[in-house]
Amino acid sequence: GQRLLSGSLDRKVKVYSTTSYKVVHSLDYAASILSLALAHEDETIVVGMTNGILSVKHRKSEAKKDSLPRRRRPAYRTFIKGKSYMKQRDDILINRPSKKHLELYDRDLKNFRVSKALDRVLEPSCTIKTPEVTVSIIKELNRRGVLANAPAGRDEKEISRVLNFLIRNLSQPRFAPVLINAAEIIIDIYLPVIGQSPVVDKKFLVLQGLVEKEIDYQRELLETLGMMDMLFATMTRKDSTLVWQRTSGGLLENKKVES
Repeated sequence: GQRLLSGSLDRKVKVYSTTSYKVVHSLDYAASILSLALAHEDETIVVGMTNGILSVKHRKSEAKKDSLPRRRRPAYRTFIKGKSYMKQRDDILINRPSKKHLELYDRDLKNFRVSKALDRVLEPSCTIKTPEVTVSIIKELNRRGVLANAPAGRDEKEISRVLNFLIRNLSQPRFAPVLINAAEIIIDIYLPVIGQSPVVDKKFLVLQGLVEKEIDYQRELLETLGMMDMLFATMTRKDSTLVWQRTSGGLLENKKVES
């Protein structure tokens, strides 16, 4: 054949030309690749990954355009019909509901443009005014298994925007679970290139410190919750009852009886 495929632990399937042995194409996956197979006539590629997922991709076949008869356009009177109608006194006017348009990042997600969707929600107008939108897009990318692909391959300016958002919002309790996971993925992706940019290296050190501090806070919180559960359980198990007795004056009083 004219093409040679290889899969590796860097989550990429590379396609080489057998004449020059240069990379002519590459495919990104969510986890490290353990196995790779290609169907007859190169129509289907199957990849097994370390996360237990078996990915099957099919090549789209070129659909032939059928020659359809040209539809006749409506007459001009169809467009002007009802323009001169005057509303009567007993008529009821019903307004047409306005069509809801998707946001640009939602359109990108719908069309699987994950990197473009991430770029849109990392704009300052979105990260400052509505950071919850940015976090929701990051969460959706993680749910789809493409969070490792969206921030990959960025230059110093672009990766700095991602790191600045993580540093600014990582300590917020409502965002911490999602952003800690995203920070760990980004650190794993850019670990081989750390040391090439002093600006990015400094931000990575700050981010790493925040992640470690947040994990320590959560560990202390879990320990505190565990101690509180033990205290509540001890108070519940304490055998004490309240016995109501009638006094000589006809009133009721309770007496605590320890067992």
